[in-house]
Amino acid sequence: MGKQPQKPKTKGEELLHQAEGLEAAAKLAPFIGLFGKRGRKLAATLRQAEGLAAQAREMMALPGRFNAIFGPLGWIAYEWMDADLLRQAVELGGAGRVDEAEELLTDAFGPESLRIQLSAMVAVEAYRPRDSLLRLAAVDYEAERYHAVVPVVLAQIDGIVADVVGKSLFTKTDRIVDKLVAWDSISAGPGGLPDLALLMASPRPRTTDGPLDLPYRHGILHGRDLGYANKKVAAKAWAALFVLREWATKYERGQTEPPPVEPQPGWREILDRMAQTERQRKAIDAWRARPESGPLSPDADPETGAPEAAMMRWLSAWRDRDFMGMAEWTQVSMRKYEPDMAASLEEDFGERHLAWFQLVKIRDIAAAMTEIAVDLRFDGDDPPTTMTANVIFEGPDGSSLVRGTVGGRWGVNEVSALR
Repeated sequence: MGKQPQKPKTKGEELLHQAEGLEAAAKLAPFIGLFGKRGRKLAATLRQAEGLAAQAREMMALPGRFNAIFGPLGWIAYEWMDADLLRQAVELGGAGRVDEAEELLTDAFGPESLRIQLSAMVAVEAYRPRDSLLRLAAVDYEAERYHAVVPVVLAQIDGIVADVVGKSLFTKTDRIVDKLVAWDSISAGPGGLPDLALLMASPRPRTTDGPLDLPYRHGILHGRDLGYANKKVAAKAWAALFVLREWATKYERGQTEPPPVEPQPGWREILDRMAQTERQRKAIDAWRARPESGPLSPDADPETGAPEAAMMRWLSAWRDRDFMGMAEWTQVSMRKYEPDMAASLEEDFGERHLAWFQLVKIRDIAAAMTEIAVDLRFDGDDPPTTMTANVIFEGPDGSSLVRGTVGGRWGVNEVSALR
């Protein structure tokens, strides 16, 4: 009988495979510890693997458990949803306290959460022209103008899907759900985005004026469901928008199908990865944001290795119309998907000549992200324009790292700068 071809593992399956292997190796820790200082260090590392497989299985099962309880209520798990929030909601739902869980989920969509998740949405090309409109909706959400928020968010969900796949999400939804699936995705799988789209597209043939619990697209936009203007429906609409991120980025990059099988890592590589993950976890726990600062003098020279230094170099290259230099200080993960980043930057930023700039506010918002506001003046008599951009700390492969990690470097997210 011929050998069965290997199938690529999802991130979750790979994590479980490594955890099971490390747990098996942990049984050898007493023996390995006999081999001097290096052996004792390796044994100590292996002992940390005890219970990892059970934790990995729990994490892999959590989105499915969440969707089983909350999917019919208009919530599904997605990659940017906090794991502790998922776990708490599942525990409450399993105990029959579904209303309490829904309140917890709704409250999680606060102004700061929206701001961060909207910034993450710029990874979706089809989202970018809609950013300013959805940020206005976020202002309305904070002001509790839910009647204005929900129609805007629902309309843009429809538009994003139409731009990505060429078909409207809410027109004959049953004919498009097969396109809402992506390999190795938390949200775009069975019980996830396809089921949510069908739920939101439910027919609403009668006019209702009682309080609504779900963002029914047809009932709301066709004026049949009148009681949609509440925080829960608005939060579910936002959640549905953010669910699109992982699926849309994969679709736009042609990553919806399984990739070729890669060679399995050896034990040394697995242990190195485990050690690196542990170092990153400790670094995240230890990280504290610097006090907000600014403005800086226009001729300031920030400390090398600071995000503001990267922003200064990016802006200086823009001012000098050095788009190759500008590309060098652009986020690595964005460059990976743009064959000629310099030409792309020239197209996006070269229309007007930047004459002067000043960093006016620097705010650390995550262990790998700083938000910087900049006043810009272009040739002519234009008044200053304020640009706010995210600067990301990454490794050579484009993976986000905790600031200060050896081998990492800051890069400007040029899409956020377009705002």
